[in-house]
Order: sequence, then structure tokens, then C-alpha cells
Amino acid sequence: MNPLISKPQRFASRFLGLALLVGILSLYSTLSLSQGQEAPTPPPHPLDDLTAKFTAEMNALAEECTAKGLDQLSLATKSWVEPRDPSRRYLFLPPVKYTDPGDPQRIESQVATWPEWRTQVRELRQRHAAALYEFAQTAATNEQWNLVGSALWEALWQDPEHAALRRILDYQGIEAETKRIQVKIARRPDTTLGWQGGAYREGNSSQFRLLTTADEATARELLRQFQIWRTLWRQTCLPYWMNNEGVAAAIKSGRPIPSGVEAKHTVVLFANRQEFLQALRRVPGIEQSVGYYDSESERCYFYLDSQDPNVLATQKHELVHQLFQETGKRIRKPGENSNFWLLEAAAMYFESLTRLQPQPSSEPSPDRHETGQIGFFVDTQHEMRPLPGPQNPW
Repeated sequence: MNPLISKPQRFASRFLGLALLVGILSLYSTLSLSQGQEAPTPPPHPLDDLTAKFTAEMNALAEECTAKGLDQLSLATKSWVEPRDPSRRYLFLPPVKYTDPGDPQRIESQVATWPEWRTQVRELRQRHAAALYEFAQTAATNEQWNLVGSALWEALWQDPEHAALRRILDYQGIEAETKRIQVKIARRPDTTLGWQGGAYREGNSSQFRLLTTADEATARELLRQFQIWRTLWRQTCLPYWMNNEGVAAAIKSGRPIPSGVEAKHTVVLFANRQEFLQALRRVPGIEQSVGYYDSESERCYFYLDSQDPNVLATQKHELVHQLFQETGKRIRKPGENSNFWLLEAAAMYFESLTRLQPQPSSEPSPDRHETGQIGFFVDTQHEMRPLPGPQNPW
């Protein structure tokens, strides 16, 4: 992102783009209603048949639980195959180990009554994962990369202990990434920021380097969340970061997907807005900004303010710019002469990511798909802890 473009300018471009989209959709809806037409039904997804088969098997198991009077097991089974909104794309953060569907405290006594349930659920999920893996192999042979990513990540979510899938995706789980995070007091000064040695912290995870005046706990949590964000970005943008040569063969043999060069991404986090403005005072328009990515220095600049939703959204937005820019072949000053709208559209798309976690309940739940946001949902059993404060940016 060009550092000379202030946040209000970016908000203006977003507003115009969204206004145009809303206008087109409103016009289409008006014409459809005036002609007595219904909204078009989304086309079937290639994975629909596999999903329908798995859903039917799980629902049959749920009915068997009901017949045995095991209502909590029935509810837990059904919760795993809740209907998905066909207008949304679902992303996955597979845990390290397999866990049963449902609330452990609610189901444990009924599992003890019928232990075969645990075995049957696991076998159904493993079979579905195997079918998804086979589907991904065929899709890779046909170079249908968007289908490859969807199938592989869901397969690992269904069967998180599948070793070949972990190798293919080079994903060992967020827990493993968290253990690799190191944070220490930086001894060398950073002249670009005006920071003296010993006055700030340096944190490192597998793919990120963080320079910050915030406390250690905040630094660790932010690095953890950046690793989550990178995982979701790689899942969504598989064709962008992979090397097309040998992908199909790697997936078939259970080897890691060949990928291009990725730099270690540097992020600067100021403890507050005052530090942010002081350190970056020479950047034109910085007083109107809540954070940005500088493609020249290859750094993201953020500050802590859990009360301001614009700050939290900006972290996601600008980090996506950084991931695109510093993965694969680099382009100097991207979007400066053309296609700026495309860069912004991609980052805006990721801003809308929302966590969706199915929870078994005996009470009817509101439609959790209707959040007023555009784009992606995360469908995961993995806990995402928020940064300090009432807001959760992820």
C-alpha cells in the first residue's frame, strides 16, 4: 500500500465501490420484483454431493441417538453438519488433535452409556476426509486450484490427525505456531523509528517479526493472530502463492505443495496512537491514518486501540496487502499506475472475515450467517482469543 494514501482516501474509495455495488444490487432486486421473478439460486458446488452424503450419514446417526434417548449425542451429531449458506465460503482452522462434536460436559455421561457413538462419528468424519482428499487430487490434476484448497482444508478439519494432509498444507496447527513465538527486549536501536536499544521488544514467529513498545503478552497474542490470518490467507489464495509445477503430484503423494518465495513479514506495533503519530510524523497524511502498509520499507505500522473498530479492521486490511506484496515475485509500488482498485478490493474482502463456531443448543438459534458483512466466514472448533480489551479483531 502506498504510504502517501491516507486512510480517509481509502475509506472514500471503499465507499464509492460499495455504493456502486449496492446500487447495482438494488436495481437488480427492483427489476426482479417488478417482473415477479425470484432471486437466482446459486449454482451447485462441486462438493455438494460429498457433503450431502456425509450429512445424511451423520443425521442417520443422530436419529439412532434419539431412538436410544441420547438427546445430547443427537444434538452434537447434528451440530457438526449444520446447513451452510451457499452464498458464503467457509474457511477452516483445524486443531492439532481430533475432538468429538458437542460440549464435552454435556455429552460425556451419554458417551459412557453408548461409547460406540464416539467411534462411529470419528469413522464417518475420517471417511469424509478421505473422500475430500481424493476429490482434491482429481481437482489438482485438472488445475481447479480453488476446489483443491477448499477440499484439502476441510478434509484436515474433519480428520485433524491425518499426517499426509498436514504435510501437504505445511500446517501443524496454531498451537504449534504459538509455541514457536519468542519475545525479548531488543538490544539494538531502530533508527528508522527513533527507538533506543532496550526501549522496545522484538517478537518472532514462523513468518512474522514484530517490533513493539507494547507489553510482552500483547506482542505474543498479536503474533499468534497474525499466524492465524496468514493461514486463512493461504487457504483462500492458494493459486497465488503456490508453484504450479508438481502440485498435483505432491498432493497425490502426500508431499508439501510447492510454493514460491515468502519473506518474513515485519510489523511495527506502537503502544498507542501518540507514539504512532510521533514516529511517523514525516509521512504525509499520517494524522488521518489508523495504520498502513509501506511497500517500500516492507513494514506494516499499527497501534493499539481496542475501542476503535477502524483500527482493528485496518490491521486485517493492511496485513493482506503485506502478504500479497511479500509473497512470490514482488512489484515495486503496486497499484500506483493502474489496478489500484483490485488491491483494495482484495483487502476489503478479507476485512469481512467472521468466525462462525457451531455450538449445540436445544434452543433455536438466530441465523448466524446474517452479520451484515460481505465475504468470508471461519467455521472452526478452534478457540480464538482476543487482544486485551472488549473487541476481537479476528
